[in-house]
Amino acid sequence: MDWRDQLFEERSLSSVFVRSPGLFHSHFNQVAMILVVTAVFLLLFYSYNGLVDESSDVPAVVDVIISWSEIGTTISASILGFLLAGFAIFASVTRPALFANLARIEKANTGLSELKYAFFSFMNVFIHYVSFLSFCLIVSLSLEFLVADSANWQFLPGDVEKIRISYVIFILVYSIWITVLILKLKSVIWNVYQIVLLSIADFDENV
Repeated sequence: MDWRDQLFEERSLSSVFVRSPGLFHSHFNQVAMILVVTAVFLLLFYSYNGLVDESSDVPAVVDVIISWSEIGTTISASILGFLLAGFAIFASVTRPALFANLARIEKANTGLSELKYAFFSFMNVFIHYVSFLSFCLIVSLSLEFLVADSANWQFLPGDVEKIRISYVIFILVYSIWITVLILKLKSVIWNVYQIVLLSIADFDENV
């Protein structure tokens, strides 16, 4: 297949996401995720019974989750804007000839060209940040309605365990996803660095 035809193989974001580089291709990422997951599990294990008890009220517990969600929304929206602006500038100032050369070179063990591998890495990060932003917005807005409708609601004894488990699940998802986003951001910085080096090398060869 011609390299130009290969550029248009993927027809949706989902197909780009599936073919984009995974998080665990890097040994550093594997170690970082294991350490974070272990630390979060240990923290939750030792503080599990104290997370929520019969003396807790719904608004107090929900306010904590809302605060975390709002922080996640602010951080992800800010970084997403920075990434989009940076990618637009990067794509506009890089010479098309370099992109064409990268599109002709296959990345080892990926089935992708060097160009697709780099761009799919960017797209993977964008999708993760948009998904996390959506997650935080949905959680925050949903719980805002809950607080508004249940300002004086107290836990019943049978509800404590359910709320505690839901709280733990949220903390796990939030903590692990934040870690993934940080590691993905690291991969973006590395890809930009690599392409800048390629731009310099390509320029020198054509002087």
